Amino acid sequence: AAGIQIRPGDPYEIDWGDGSAPTVSGGFADRQSLPVASTVFTQALQDVTLQHTYTTGGTKTVVLKLGQYEQEGSQYVWRTRFYTRLVNISGNSTQPDS
Repeated sequence: AAGIQIRPGDPYEIDWGDGSAPTVSGGFADRQSLPVASTVFTQALQDVTLQHTYTTGGTKTVVLKLGQYEQEGSQYVWRTRFYTRLVNISGNSTQPDS
């Protein structure tokens, strides 16, 4: 499971590093810059927990692509950021009882 903090409505995409389809929420189209006084930023960050099951062990590179507003002077500018983590997967796969 991976935990991230984002504002409600901010788009994200997670590549789990194992060739499976990424987990995607929202779209990454550019957004207009907003003044610092904008009410958009009264929304608090929220914790989002995402789970993924790996079928093979080993080291995986997990990449989070996050669209977010960042303060730059007297306005907020829309940015897309990439965060990368290496995770080491170990353990045994289990088959559900039939």
